[in-house]
Formats: sequence, C-alpha cells, structure tokens
Amino acid sequence: MFYIKGVFFAFFFGLFLSFWGHQLEAKELEAELSYLELANIATGRPQSKFEAPSTVTVITAEDIKNMGARTVLEALRLVPGLIVGLDISGVPIVSMRGVYSSGSERILFLLNGIPVNNPLTGGGTLFFADLSVDKVERIEVIRGPGSVLYGSEAFTGVINIVLKRDYLDHFGYWRGSYDFDEFNLSFDKKNKDFNFWFDFVHRDKNSSSLPIKKDRFSTFPLFSLSKDLPRYRYTSDWERREEIYAGLSWKDLDFDIFYVNHANGIPYNLSGVPSNRSRFARQNFMLNLSYKVYFDSLSIEQLAHFSYYYHDLFADFYPKNSRIMDSFGHIYYFPYGLRWKRKSETIRARYELKTRYKFGKHRLFGGLVLQYDSLENPKYYENILPINNVYSYINIPRLHNLSDIFEWISEEDRFYYSLYLQDEYSFGKNIFLTLGMRYDRYDDFGDNLSFRAGLVFNFKKSWHFKILYGEGFRAPSFRELYLKSCPVLPRSGNPSLDAEEMEAYEIGLFYSSSFFQFGITYFYHDYDDLIYLAPDKFFNFYYKNSSSRAHTQGIELEGKYIFGKLDYFLFSYAYFDHSNPKGFHCVPYHVFSFNLFKHLFKGLSFDYRFYYLSGWSSYDIDDYSISDLIIRYFQPRFEFTVGVYNLWDHHYRYPDLSHFYPDNYVMPGRSFGLKLLFYF
Repeated sequence: MFYIKGVFFAFFFGLFLSFWGHQLEAKELEAELSYLELANIATGRPQSKFEAPSTVTVITAEDIKNMGARTVLEALRLVPGLIVGLDISGVPIVSMRGVYSSGSERILFLLNGIPVNNPLTGGGTLFFADLSVDKVERIEVIRGPGSVLYGSEAFTGVINIVLKRDYLDHFGYWRGSYDFDEFNLSFDKKNKDFNFWFDFVHRDKNSSSLPIKKDRFSTFPLFSLSKDLPRYRYTSDWERREEIYAGLSWKDLDFDIFYVNHANGIPYNLSGVPSNRSRFARQNFMLNLSYKVYFDSLSIEQLAHFSYYYHDLFADFYPKNSRIMDSFGHIYYFPYGLRWKRKSETIRARYELKTRYKFGKHRLFGGLVLQYDSLENPKYYENILPINNVYSYINIPRLHNLSDIFEWISEEDRFYYSLYLQDEYSFGKNIFLTLGMRYDRYDDFGDNLSFRAGLVFNFKKSWHFKILYGEGFRAPSFRELYLKSCPVLPRSGNPSLDAEEMEAYEIGLFYSSSFFQFGITYFYHDYDDLIYLAPDKFFNFYYKNSSSRAHTQGIELEGKYIFGKLDYFLFSYAYFDHSNPKGFHCVPYHVFSFNLFKHLFKGLSFDYRFYYLSGWSSYDIDDYSISDLIIRYFQPRFEFTVGVYNLWDHHYRYPDLSHFYPDNYVMPGRSFGLKLLFYF
C-alpha cells in the first residue's frame, strides 16, 4: 500500500505544480484532429506512418466497419503477418513476426496509450482481443520492438487500441450464428470545455459444440486405463461479456473508467479431456486520471492509473471413474472425477510523467514511470484430500479449499521505475534521425537498458526509405516466476529467471500518393534468454531461460490501391524464417491477405476479405484460408450490416493444441451475422 499511496501522491503533487504554469496554445497539437494516416505510437506524437521511425500499421474505425469485424481480434487480421491462434483455456493468441507465445506476452497491448498486459500471465489478450469495436477510434500497431517508449512486453510488437471520446449517439444490435447477441449503447454530452462519454456492451454466445473424435484418453494410454469411459465429446466455447467505458474531460483534465466482465467455456479442457463444465471467468477494472499543461515550447502530461484484475479458472479435469497412470507406474482412481479451481487478484498502480520540448531542429520526448504490481489472495480448491504423501488421497464429491496447505502461486509484489529519453532531429526537410534510450529497474529480477535508432529519408516527395534499429525486453511474469508445482499440471515457476532480450534490424522502402501506397520491409530479429518450459529428470516442467540465441527474419509486403472516391484494395504478404524451435513453433512460413472494398451505389457497399496461411513449422497442419463477405447499407439515421464469415466453409485448425488433441481444434464453418445501428 505504501507504493500505491506514493504513486498517487506524486501525481497530485505534480498536478499542483502544473497549475502554476501559464497555459499557452500549442499549434502542434492541431495535427491530432486527423488520424486517417497518422499515429502517436511510434514517437509519442501525431505522425504519418510513412515518416515514423518504426514499421507502423493503422486500422481506422471506418476500416473496421467496412470489414465487418466483430472484435479487435478480427480487425487485427489487417496487420501484415500477424497470426492468430488459441490456447488451451480458450484465450486468443496473437503472434507477430514468427515468434509464438502461449499467452501473447511478447506483444504489448495499450489502451489509449496505457500498458494493459496482465502481470499474472504477461499477456494482453485475456480481455482486449475480444474487445467490441464500436467504441474503437483506431488501432495503431508497431511491428518490431518498442521497449524504449513502452518498456517490458513491447518485444516483438505493440498494439495500441484508441477508444472514442466523441460518439454519434447510437444503439446497436448484433445477431449471429450460435445465438451470438451483442447490444451496444453509446452517447456523449458536450458543453463548451466539458465532455462526458459513455459506452456499454453486453455479449452472449452459445457454444458451437464442435465434435471431438479423439482426445488425450483416446490416444495416450499413460493418462487413462479406461479408454471407453463415457465422457463429453464436444467443445464448450460459450461466452458472456459486459464492457463499460465512461469518462469526462474538462479543458486539459481527463478522467475515465473501463470495466470488463468476461466468462467463457474452455473449448478444449486443460487435461486434454473435454468437458462442458470447465470455464474461465475474469474481471478487469481500470481508472485513469490525466492532466496536460502547455508552455511556450514545452508540454507536460501526467497520468495516474489504477487497475484491479480478478482471475477465476475452474477445470473439470477428469471425468468420473477415471483411472490415471503416471510416468512412474503409479495408478490414481477418481470415482468422483477430478475438479479444481484457481482464484487470484492482481492490483496495479502506475504514475507516468511525459514531457515534450521543441527547440531548433530537435524534438525531445522524455518521461518517468513508477509502477507497482501486487498478486494477492491466491486460492486453490480441489476435490482431492491428500493423506500423508502424494500417493495417498481421498476423492470427494465437492471442491474443498486447500489454500492453507497448497499454493498454486505465491503472493508477491513488484515495484519498478523507468526513465526514457528520445530525440528527433531533422537534417533539412528530407532526413530525420531518431535516437532513444530507456532504463528500467525492477526490484525482483534486476534492470535493463534499451536503445533505438531510426533514420528516415524522404526523397522525391512520395518515397520514404527507413533504416531502423531497436531493442526490446520482456520481464518475467508472476506465473513464470512464482507458479508452484501442481500434481495435475506438473510445472513450476523459477524466481531466478532473467528478462528476455532482443535486437531488431529493419530496412524499409515506402511509397505513398493520393491513390496508391506500397511498402516492403526486411527484418532480422536476434533473441537472447528466451523463456520456455523445460522438463527436469522427473518430467516435471519449469520455466527456464534458453542458453542459446535464436533469430527470426522475414519480408513484409503491403499495399493499398484507392480507386473512385472511397473504394480501395488492400493486400499484404509476409514470409518468416527462424533458427531455433524454442518459442517459434506454431508459426507459418507464409501469410497472405487482401481486402476489397467497393461502393455499389449510394449508401450500399460490400467488402471481401481473404486471409491465407501456409507452411506451418514443426506441425503437420494443413494450410488454410478464411474468406469473409460483408454487405453494408448506411444512411444518416441508421446502418445495416450483413456478414458471411468463412464464406466458402473451409475447415481449418489452429496448431497450438495438437499435443492434447490429435485432431486439433477444428474451427466453426460458415457463420452469419447481422448488425443494426440506430443513431439518435
């Protein structure tokens, strides 16, 4: 609690000092009025993606509407080379540039520029991949490291989801296959310098109930001596979700809250034996308070952030009358089956001070970050009562609280601070040099120093050539550091872990005009101390830093052809190659996509999107493609959208789960969606 009080005291002390400053107009900030081709993510200020010293993708609200995306995850398929998967708990996995991670912890998610990766797992997809899209103003993506500005987890990429503060007051309703229902209500109220906004979403989806022909009991005799045991033979991927986003602003003072309540069935159970009772529930509450003040050539922004995360995972692990044999020949009998539940709470308090100063040909951007994370109240429930030793137990019908004798993870906290500084220097009107560095100090594993350099050469007006160097790091998550050994999931944390580190080298050539845009990028990433699960001599797994270096390299192509006034054709292609299988499995060699948007006549348009992956590494997985067709009719008072998803009904699989299920995770076939949006 001392750290929490200190963070908020620092904020209000800085706020008091800021009121002494004489506020002046800042003409530079007028550029923020347009975001169609601008992004803040690369340097902390509005900047064309072609001039940014990073490889940047921008997805606008209009892009999202045109493609009929229902969640942020679907919108992200417009990012060149980004790959989507699914983990064993039903949580989406997002990987970038050929680096897979089971919790997407190697990509940093930002919400309105604030890091929101969860300290328990390290990833950001628990809540934000399924975020509804009507509240999204734009999505900014850095392909490559961003640790100098954003710190840990900005390892292979950064995804910034910018939410709206100005709404066209509306009520929306989605209806789709598998009883998919989503209600959305959004409005704002303005009065001179005062603005209030509110957005509410409720989503409800039943399971697609996909058949499962083979599970772990069917193919691995070690795990069951009862192959013919009656058990559930379908997936259970239902979803219930509520979102509340509200805030108010007065002049340069902003306050907002964000709340998500999410629960879903686990498509494939954690044991490799399906169940329709396993489920994963979580809640996240965030509060942000920021204040900006402008001087002649100086601006200061302060931000206080507080978040609370609740984690509740229930696993119906083995069915009744299961007989399990371990690798040592010990046999376990569960007449009531095996069930367990894990709970925990995580609290975060963060203070950030950002300053910008312009003089001559220099633009300086620097900041200070103080952050405190605390993992509290871990609880463990099981319907097994141990007696004397690990091989003696009583199987009971109901869950029993074993928290006093067994910890699934220990209570821990973490405090860190960081300092960063960046200078943008212009050599005339055509050459721009960006240099930056950041120092991070953690009280649980040590410190890290990151650097970046970018040279952007603008020649012949429409052409940009980029030479980029960047470093990224990722601090170990609480799970990787402090997870305790568990009999049913034999893995444990390692408090001696070091941070993962990487270096990235990029060369890019980009062309932009009023009707055509094109870019080609070559990248080479070099990794050190990657964290992975390694077995000990008893085949219990623990987290470990890799002793060998690894690298990925590849080429990304992207383009946009604009014809007519509002019609366009997007395409992208990415090729990945890697040197070391640790951390790089479940990654295809080729990713291709295109998107065609065309107006048919006034108010009516269609969008066709094609996404193709080929050449899965380390897995015998068939190539697959996804095609979506969206018809949209819009008028000043309403919009009507019809979507056909997976248009050609192709069967495809994510490769992440083949260890548990030989037939893997077969995704649903063709599905339909209908959306009505009324403005008032």
